[in-house]
Amino acid sequence: MRHQCVLLLVALLLCSAFAAPACGQNRRKMSSFVRFVAEGQKDVQSAAKNTKSTARGNTSEPEICTFIRIINNGERILRAHYAKVLAQFGNIYIASIPVNELDKISAEKAVTRIEASAATELQMDSVIVGIGADKVYAGTNLPEAYSGKGVVVGVVDVGFDLTHPNFYDKSLSEYRISRLWDQLAASDGSMYVGAEYVGQDALLGKGCSTDGEEQTHGTETAGIAAGSGYDSPYQGVAYESELCLVSNFISNDGKFISSSDYYKYTDATNALAFKYIFDYATSVGKPCVISFSEGSYAGFLDDEQLYYEVLDSLTGPGRIFVCSAGNLAGYTNYIHKDQGVDSTGLYLYQPDSVCWLTMKSREPFDIVMKAGEAESTAFTLSSNTADILATKDSLITVTDSIDGKKFVITINAYTSVYDASSVIYDVYVSSGSGTGTAFPVSLGVKGKDATVEIFRRMGYFRRTATGGIPDNGDCTHCVMSPAVAPAAVSVGATARRGKFTNYKGEEHVTSDYQYGMRSSYSSVGPAFDGRIKPDVMAPGTNVISSESSYYEAGSPNARALNSDVARFTYNGRLYGWNCDTGTSMSAPVCAGTIALWLQANPRLTREEIIQILEKTCTHPDASLSYPNIYYGYGEVDAYKGILEVLRMVGVKDIHSSVSRVKLVYRGGVVKLILPPKAGAFSLSLYNTDGTRLLSNRYSGETDEVRLDVSALSNGIYIINVDGSQAVRGSLVFRKE
Repeated sequence: MRHQCVLLLVALLLCSAFAAPACGQNRRKMSSFVRFVAEGQKDVQSAAKNTKSTARGNTSEPEICTFIRIINNGERILRAHYAKVLAQFGNIYIASIPVNELDKISAEKAVTRIEASAATELQMDSVIVGIGADKVYAGTNLPEAYSGKGVVVGVVDVGFDLTHPNFYDKSLSEYRISRLWDQLAASDGSMYVGAEYVGQDALLGKGCSTDGEEQTHGTETAGIAAGSGYDSPYQGVAYESELCLVSNFISNDGKFISSSDYYKYTDATNALAFKYIFDYATSVGKPCVISFSEGSYAGFLDDEQLYYEVLDSLTGPGRIFVCSAGNLAGYTNYIHKDQGVDSTGLYLYQPDSVCWLTMKSREPFDIVMKAGEAESTAFTLSSNTADILATKDSLITVTDSIDGKKFVITINAYTSVYDASSVIYDVYVSSGSGTGTAFPVSLGVKGKDATVEIFRRMGYFRRTATGGIPDNGDCTHCVMSPAVAPAAVSVGATARRGKFTNYKGEEHVTSDYQYGMRSSYSSVGPAFDGRIKPDVMAPGTNVISSESSYYEAGSPNARALNSDVARFTYNGRLYGWNCDTGTSMSAPVCAGTIALWLQANPRLTREEIIQILEKTCTHPDASLSYPNIYYGYGEVDAYKGILEVLRMVGVKDIHSSVSRVKLVYRGGVVKLILPPKAGAFSLSLYNTDGTRLLSNRYSGETDEVRLDVSALSNGIYIINVDGSQAVRGSLVFRKE
């Protein structure tokens, strides 16, 4: 779900940036991005402790290109920390520094500053590094590299640019969108609504979805989930997956359809879209994950129970549905009055339409509403909920005028679909000029014997007529539908970038940015039936992805274009890379991550995904227990997750780096090639449970060892070689 506050940069959690130095480090000397790298590569640093100094110059080790000021003995200090001097300007060096040396070099007294930002602040791979996907692509200690190849990523959204080079492979030789169902297109008779476009010629001939000149959201979300990045750093997560798209209907797309067809576009039509994508994946024999970044208010009625059951039926092994949680936590959404408390109250504000709130209680209570300020014109409604239930259809409507303006209150009561002992009261308030604009409108609930919960649906809750958070008010209970559905993997947003610079050179800063933490807008649970939602978090603040060229041309004055970080021309068209914010962005990050996991295990179910999240998510807020209604199980970790998918977590001593030894698996034989005079070493074979299947000791007098593993059953295995400094390494291989 799109959040209009669009700002960006990778920065480090302040508490870690300014914590007391450990092991002599001084991160105060580092710029925010360098601190991020130093903090985010702890696993690399830890592994490096097991490697002797002569191996630290190995080119496979991660390095960061930095500016570094050194007052004296600069080259000597850089050499001592295995850094490469690329250029020198007085006492300022441009140097490539091993990541695991950053803390150590910062502790040198002669080093006064280490900086890096411009080359990487605007890149999608800050998200990729943040969730550990870079190690998945590299195949680090995995039987192979994973990129989403062989997986269908479905995206149901609006505003697709089918021509964007982001949807080819990196070489532009393979077009990766297989088909589009454009639900807003003129009907071709083959689909319930709209038309289907299949194959590269038809899709490129179409150019964009019907709403492509006025919407760009789908171009962004599809790019985040699966874009190749083309000639840029802004690569999507599952960048070699296959794309299947549906352009659906949203509330402000009414101009594109006939008024007589309006009711053809419902949640059921969206369910057809999900089915369309899953059916296609089945027809080509591939696993599939769908990303959906739309939603509506959840409630206590049974309006969506069939919808959720259909989602249950559509999902299953290799069929995963991912949905954004919503961007509603910036408001007061929930107020609670305890039993024994006499009353609580609030003011309502809705400038342009009906104000709608919902109350829940097992006991009767009084609803007191007052509109207007002057005693002579003020209007007060007071009604006991038992009286409302006694009316025909459990419905009352009160109409009056204040200063010549019509004022209408409607209260409808019904039993909660989740709890037959609780009664729900939907309260609708409206006037010709909006609610709380021409005159204040207050609402109170009274009754010591009643526990009452109040939920915001439309409009805003205020402490006074002009603002403030009401007593007992908070931001919870606002995850949207269908993200609250049991079948959905519901995704909230974290922040990993605090600013970005657009193509005009204008810097935009996110004021409430906290690195790695929940973004303030990201919707908070629980679901109305008490289940914990969201399920997981992923980066959603200031994420860069593809912008529709049709939107660029058709809406040149749109405010969103000020968030373009770069523009380029391809085949005569102007395209953009745009920075955007919201759980709309975090959902495709998570969907792309799940596509990587499905490549490793095409039969994963939602339940197994949740188990993986439970075991592998990071916990940004250490003060909370997990899962919780703010973070779910925590922030997704693509690398730890795929280790869990492959069931490789049992082996604890896989070496993260290899010295001069070479390990190769081919045709049922593991070949170990040794350097001269390697000396004695041991070779151990493990399965993924950590069980050692064999351990052999070798003298090191030969330069090659062959190990026949053809008798092993099919599966994933790990070879560890341990000897001198020059004979150390691991091989993860799949026996098939």
